[in-house]
Amino acid sequence: AAKSLLFVPLVVGETVRGYVSLQNVDREHAFSASDVRLLTTLANSMSVALENVRLFEAEQAQARRQAALFRLSAALAAAGNEAEIFRQLVVGLQDEDLGYAYVGVFLLDPATGERVEQASTGLSAAEAPLRLAPGQGLSERALLDGQLHYTPDVTQSPDYIPTLDSGSEVDVPLKIGQAVVGVLTVESHQPKAFDQREFDTLTSAAAQAGVALGQARSLAETRQRAAELATINNIGQAISTQLELNALIELVGEQMRQTFQADIVYLALHNRQTNLIHFPYYFGDSSAPMPFGQGLTSRIIKTGQPLLINEEVTERAAQMDIETPGKESLSYLGVPIIAGQQAIGVISVQSITQEGRFDDSDLNLLNTIAANVGAAMQNAQLYQETQRRAEEMAALAEVSREVSATLDVQSVLEQITAHTQQLLTTDDSAILLPQPDGRTFRAIVALGQYASEIKADTIVLGEGVIGDIARTGVAEVVNDLTSDPRAVLIDNIPAEEQESEHLMCTPLRARNQVIGLMVVWRRGPDRERFTQDDLDFLTALARQAAIAMTNARLFEEAEGARAEAEQANQAKSTFLANMSHELRTPLNAIIGFTKIVKRKAKNTLPEKQIDNLGKVLVSAEHLLGLIN
Repeated sequence: AAKSLLFVPLVVGETVRGYVSLQNVDREHAFSASDVRLLTTLANSMSVALENVRLFEAEQAQARRQAALFRLSAALAAAGNEAEIFRQLVVGLQDEDLGYAYVGVFLLDPATGERVEQASTGLSAAEAPLRLAPGQGLSERALLDGQLHYTPDVTQSPDYIPTLDSGSEVDVPLKIGQAVVGVLTVESHQPKAFDQREFDTLTSAAAQAGVALGQARSLAETRQRAAELATINNIGQAISTQLELNALIELVGEQMRQTFQADIVYLALHNRQTNLIHFPYYFGDSSAPMPFGQGLTSRIIKTGQPLLINEEVTERAAQMDIETPGKESLSYLGVPIIAGQQAIGVISVQSITQEGRFDDSDLNLLNTIAANVGAAMQNAQLYQETQRRAEEMAALAEVSREVSATLDVQSVLEQITAHTQQLLTTDDSAILLPQPDGRTFRAIVALGQYASEIKADTIVLGEGVIGDIARTGVAEVVNDLTSDPRAVLIDNIPAEEQESEHLMCTPLRARNQVIGLMVVWRRGPDRERFTQDDLDFLTALARQAAIAMTNARLFEEAEGARAEAEQANQAKSTFLANMSHELRTPLNAIIGFTKIVKRKAKNTLPEKQIDNLGKVLVSAEHLLGLIN
């Protein structure tokens, strides 16, 4: 054990940083005042040297930190997208000259309030990004108030979510401008491991990341807007030149599929006559027509508002009491197609592999496209309607020419029936004429799938829909035969087809009498219902048929009258020929005898008698002249 000890402190400024000690184990009182002064001088020199070394090392460390921050800044500036910015941030903060144990970047999900991990380093890779719900973890404080928060010992905080199990944590807000969009979380294995220099370093790194993130988002938004405008322009140019509705729908569907790269794309249209929703374009799945009121599509049409569901689509739909048929989607985006002031359909894009697939920019783009599509479809429908009217007028003109040019009723009626089936897109068409009994009608012309069955059927006046129209003489459209009490089934046509039958019938009228019937049928639940315009066209064709039949009847009557006149003329000629023969012979005898008597009676008979013979001769010759 030492018998004499001498201690001199190592003082830097007013802070004791250590001490220098001398010991003597042989004797007591081994050190004098001069030894104290000498050792103090040496300690002071040593303190200055140590401080200089410390300051030099600190300056070197700060220079290395500044170089690391410069490298981080350059990497952030060169990053082309958000994912690369986050990767460079966590990698840069794990630089050996900074050396943080754990670095994580979290962004706020505005929809859920969760902090979602974008990148991290220092932990083993997880299967899915860490998601912190509101109220979880220490990092929420920086998100709420936009300030740096330091936890010197995480084991003392009940809100800590273990990543390193022990140590200290700093949470720095990530800002774009003044808006807090996320949190930078840095941890050390050691408690109380961070000081003001660390705070300044992390604050600087978070600020640089925020600037880079803002620039990346602005650039991405600019590029996205340019791409959206190009897409809208391309689609607008394409659909503006397409006036055929089916081709337009196919074109729009393909453009949607290419633009959004979605797993499922469909275009749905609401038929207000049948109250069914049809899907003329469907990619990635298939769907039969569905009654209006079912599915998310009906909701969008009813409300006229878009619908974006980025997670738990089936559950969200169930909360709205809506069933979702077909493949299950993880992300759903649908917008209404507006024509005039009315929603006529829906365009939808879906993902079956990814939640959160669509955002507000996708919604805005699809909304803009749907608006253009609505106008284009309205134009196409108007064009089709105009074209149909032109075809109907051309058909009426052709039938009118045929009626004027021929008296072959059967040929004209067949032509009218063919035009009816083509222009009204019917499954069956027929013209019925009354039978001699005056109470029944039979089809003399029928075209379509069940033409032979229609020809074999007999319509009784006043029975069934057709028989009732024959009785009243008033044209009708019956689009729901199952609810019409007059309905009578036609033999040998399947009952299930007649249950979904649309019928239209108009009488052929002449002189205020029903001289026949024109009837057309459409069958199937997805077939278009007949409209008043359809009935007007059928009535116009019926007038032409009635004119043809009337012309033929008048011609037959004229031909009969002409034959009767010729027969009467022939009888007259025969009579006159017979009469002239019977009269000419006695007249010739009278004339001859009178001439003889007159010649021989000269100077024998009185003058008056001779004058009378002259009168007889003149009258007889006059009568013979009339006969000849």
